[in-house]
Amino acid sequence: MEVSQISRKPAVTCTPATTFREVAWLMRDEGVGSVIVADRSRLRGIVTDRDVIVRGLAEGMDLETPVEKVMTTDVEFVTSSDDVSFAATRMATRGCRRLPVLDGLGAVEGIVTMDDLVLVFAEQIGKLAHTVRSEMAR
Repeated sequence: MEVSQISRKPAVTCTPATTFREVAWLMRDEGVGSVIVADRSRLRGIVTDRDVIVRGLAEGMDLETPVEKVMTTDVEFVTSSDDVSFAATRMATRGCRRLPVLDGLGAVEGIVTMDDLVLVFAEQIGKLAHTVRSEMAR
């Protein structure tokens, strides 16, 4: 199954100049814990609610600080045509819970989260369990 089938589109994005206050409002209004930082649809980073609190506010930065001061810039990503198992491997290798999804031209298209992958794999395991139960009943 391709990542495009489970990714959330469009991604919630902001620019590097977006302030902590604005990104906090965006997270609240969109019900997300991370926002992809993009400039003209190009991936520049990702900022999480934890980044804003731990790297920003706890370090004394005020609410008008741009998120580029705390965003993660070395962001692992997948493309929309990548397989979900590849996305899971990327998350496991990098120890991250979210991956921006880029289209074939490198523009931000969406995001895939660990929760999205768990749901896909849980459904597949459920199907396998049903098959095993059917075989055992014979």
